[in-house]
Amino acid sequence: MNVDEPATELKDAKNGLVHKQKRFVWEYCKDHAPQAAAIRAGYKERSAAVTASNLLRDPRIQDAIRERERQIAEAAMLDETIVLQGLLREA
Repeated sequence: MNVDEPATELKDAKNGLVHKQKRFVWEYCKDHAPQAAAIRAGYKERSAAVTASNLLRDPRIQDAIRERERQIAEAAMLDETIVLQGLLREA
């Protein structure tokens, strides 16, 4: 293992995903562009489309994407609530 790179083979006990898979989930949720997300997550560009397709079929990845999107939606709701509260205070 190279100490200058993240430990990609260490699995998260919670969901069984390795670092690159978790990074793919994070990147995919930014723009829902599978191939680009795979490349940004560190997968090889020449095989990124196939890798992304395989990842998106993995139930663990699907669960992680749903969870990440839930977190994003929750954060957006909190932001909206804070803005609305500020507007109401100013009114």
